[in-house]
Amino acid sequence: MKLSTEDLNRYKRQIPIKEIQIKGQERLKSSKIIVIGVGGLGSPVSIYLAASGIGNLTIIDYDKVDLSNLNRQILHNEKNLGKSKVESALENLLRFNSAINIRGINKKIDEKNVVELLSGHDLIIDCLDNFKTRYLINDTACKLNIPLFHGGISECYGQITIIIPNETACLECIMPQNQNSKNNNFFVLGATACIVGGMLAGEVIKYLIGIEKILKGKLLLYDLFNLKYIIVDTLKRDDCPVCGGNKCQ
Repeated sequence: MKLSTEDLNRYKRQIPIKEIQIKGQERLKSSKIIVIGVGGLGSPVSIYLAASGIGNLTIIDYDKVDLSNLNRQILHNEKNLGKSKVESALENLLRFNSAINIRGINKKIDEKNVVELLSGHDLIIDCLDNFKTRYLINDTACKLNIPLFHGGISECYGQITIIIPNETACLECIMPQNQNSKNNNFFVLGATACIVGGMLAGEVIKYLIGIEKILKGKLLLYDLFNLKYIIVDTLKRDDCPVCGGNKCQ
């Protein structure tokens, strides 16, 4: 997709980066991305992807903006209290970049609609805060053969991994459902969400422009308070009920 004169001016501090150039910016413009959850992680992820020139951005959430969200969910503000998060996010994202296509879906993802909602995207970004939907997204990404970029935060900790169907471990391989907490009430320092969300958006951009050194098949664990991070390899399980034996299409 060719860049317009407006594009060249808007991204003139980004295009000259040797890893991006015109070709990379055109790749960003032609991409179709879906961000699931526009809360703590989804806010910085969506902002930086919109600002970078992702041409087609879908955001999905079904919650409303609450005062307790505002310590970390920087897409929303006091004027949007009580609004749907999708409506609030669309309003603010279009202020960052009105030149891209942004679609908002105010809907809860479930087994009946998940395939329809995720189909047609180049990649899926998991910014969820509950395990049930997160595993549903993982299973569907495998079935649709769409790369899944996972991010998670709690307190001052964060994690990121990139899942490529039939190539890498999936979320079930890394964190089996039967070993995971069912508690969806997390405490989060806002700065943690911003840092991890920024890194997650960076991995998406790197993947789209063709940089090979990304967190594919690796899990990054970040600790803000202690200024530490580690990167570990993820292992694909042959007996995984989701992706074992190359079950992904």
